[in-house]
Amino acid sequence: MKAIRSAPELYAHAIAIEREAAERYGEFAQLMADEGNEGAAAVFFRLALLEAEHLEVLLRRTDGVALPSPPDGNYRWLDAGAPETAAHEFVYRLMTPHEALAIALGAEQRASAFLESVHRGADDPALRALRAHHRAVPALAADLRQMMPAPGRAGGGAMYKHILIPTDGSETADKAVQAGVDFAREANAKVTCFTAMPEYQMPTQTELMSRHGISPDEHARRCREKAEAIFADAARRASAAGIEFETEYVQSDRPYEAIIDAAKRHGCDLIFMASHGRRGISALLHGSQTQDVLTHSTIPMMVYR
Repeated sequence: MKAIRSAPELYAHAIAIEREAAERYGEFAQLMADEGNEGAAAVFFRLALLEAEHLEVLLRRTDGVALPSPPDGNYRWLDAGAPETAAHEFVYRLMTPHEALAIALGAEQRASAFLESVHRGADDPALRALRAHHRAVPALAADLRQMMPAPGRAGGGAMYKHILIPTDGSETADKAVQAGVDFAREANAKVTCFTAMPEYQMPTQTELMSRHGISPDEHARRCREKAEAIFADAARRASAAGIEFETEYVQSDRPYEAIIDAAKRHGCDLIFMASHGRRGISALLHGSQTQDVLTHSTIPMMVYR
């Protein structure tokens, strides 16, 4: 994003941020209501109303002012990063009000940091003067802290303590690993990183004749090396975040079952995975696997997009 140098530019971005937040909170509220989580639905409806009120203030303030258009997609929570994007772009399932508010608070704090950075680097006196008028985002963060019930109180629930992060080493899965590690750091949770490798297949006669077949031991060695390579970057990220971290891989041609089994085996209370990963024949964990986990798992799940 290019530097914001004028008051109209800042207002254009602020309006885009608030409009996207109001729409997304409304969608999340409806999703929670559809899932029967009335507590989380009420929280999100309240957030949607607060954002809509802030948007209305900005629109009144800029009535008659020619505003530039921010680049398309900059503030879409589920498609691209944005100052107010919750650090991880989620589809929510089985979320408590406490967890919903924690994510919202993080999003609003990032928006506040974004606006502060704009003001600090502003050359235009008029832009610096707007600092006093952009208290809506910090004020909303304060509202969220007041609304947030303490973990363990009625309607609050405890934050997740042990998160399973499946990955296949794809670019999208790597981003989900980073997002999951970030979330675990905020929740003070342990992470188990998991991957599934294809099971051994007996070589065909053609492979045997051409000496292209491999033994079960060689297959196991290759699986281990590939898993270790996938886990290496995740381990570095977990170490940098200062969280407890472990890994596991298995051979399975039904990855979604392996993911659910691993989550149960390790006592995980959340599965955090990407919406899709590799394409074609090498697709091991994501795409339809994510949908299968959503369908069959009784463990709460967050899907990174």
